[in-house]
Amino acid sequence: MKKIFTRSLCICMVIALVINIAAVAFVQMLVSQQNNMASSEEKLNYVKEVLAKNNENILQLTETLGENNLSKTRAFADLLAVDASILEDEEKMNNIKERLMVNELHVIDEKGIITHSTIDAYIGFDMNSGEQSAAFMPIVKDPTLEIVQEPEVNVAEGIVMQYIGVARKDALGLVQVRIRPEVLENMLAGTQVDVVLNGIEFGESGYIYAVDAVTGNILAHPDAALIGTSAQKAGILQEEGEGSVSLDGIKGKYVSRKYNDMYIGTFMPIKEYYQNQISQTLVMALSIFIIFTVL
Repeated sequence: MKKIFTRSLCICMVIALVINIAAVAFVQMLVSQQNNMASSEEKLNYVKEVLAKNNENILQLTETLGENNLSKTRAFADLLAVDASILEDEEKMNNIKERLMVNELHVIDEKGIITHSTIDAYIGFDMNSGEQSAAFMPIVKDPTLEIVQEPEVNVAEGIVMQYIGVARKDALGLVQVRIRPEVLENMLAGTQVDVVLNGIEFGESGYIYAVDAVTGNILAHPDAALIGTSAQKAGILQEEGEGSVSLDGIKGKYVSRKYNDMYIGTFMPIKEYYQNQISQTLVMALSIFIIFTVL
């Protein structure tokens, strides 16, 4: 009778043990998911703040540089108004270029032809032949007009350049200055999405990625070889949401949110995602097993 009672008690305790472990594991799984989701949301919000701040700094620096470079262009026009003979002196032109700390100086007549320049290859160039250069021609008709183009990356040279133009004061036509704003160039290089995201940690083996919402290409990823390639081919979802996904053969959890014209997401391998839960469950199971054994 005692053996039957003991056996029944043991069976009941084993069942209770399994139920307790399963219940606690389930609760810990929910807690783990909530914690990791909150962590992902917090990290993505932080990334958005960093990117927004970078954009703000770039706009402020661009505006400041534009005003400074416009002043240099005006100064060149003023020098010509005082002494137009400097156009015929190559050494004087280069000295002015150095003093103004610009890369190129151009003088364009009323027809849009570059008549003088610190770059001989540009002399004779027709400003009307290109969209970017033709944008300065309205200055001929309206001398009060001053044009400061946004700094752009010169694809051929791989550097950032800015063009500024104002009307001549001594004759019909305009002057144009070409400047390489290295300060802005360095800032742009340091604030690219891949550079920013690679500098932000997410767990031990997790990471943050970015996908272009228009082209579907990867903008940021720990594997530099994937940048510029199709996100779909890499297994990265081009959408907002959260769930399970397998990237490079590694199963994990992702959270993706849209920011401006891209999707920013976090990815964490399953092993790390439930690491704390597994450890806690094992400790709890071992504790209950010891108590059960003693009883």
